[in-house]
Amino acid sequence: MEIINLILTVWGISTLIVVVLLFLWGLLPVLWRFGNALVHKKIVIYAKGDNASDLNDLIREMDIFKGNIITVRSKDSVESAEKADIHLMRWCDAKVFLDKIVAKKKKNSAIIIYCPHEDGRLDDDAQKILNTYKHAVLVNFRGRLLNDIITSLVTIKYGKK
Repeated sequence: MEIINLILTVWGISTLIVVVLLFLWGLLPVLWRFGNALVHKKIVIYAKGDNASDLNDLIREMDIFKGNIITVRSKDSVESAEKADIHLMRWCDAKVFLDKIVAKKKKNSAIIIYCPHEDGRLDDDAQKILNTYKHAVLVNFRGRLLNDIITSLVTIKYGKK
């Protein structure tokens, strides 16, 4: 009977160790990418006036994002943001230079368009352009915007520095 108890104890401890190692093996890479996303990535906000301040404050209020945040307020400043990882656009302010943003963005960067109902509907041509990119998101609500920023930071591919 003691031998059976000993075998079951060793079996249980071995199983627990294997489960913990498999859990860490699957979870640690995700946590590593998430940490890198929060610390090293650049977000560019394309908006004007109060909309730019509002989006900037919203991101900073998360209190977990420590990356660079740049605000672009005119079509002439788009070149300065071409190395960004997230391109966050307030639709009513940035729709006039969507083509320029799309042409300058990195292949694996994300485009998030914040288009609340008061800004009007995203036109069909813009939807067709955005639908060609794998990291393009259309958001109508502020809460969803925060979720999509974090999700995009984690899912975009990072190159070696």
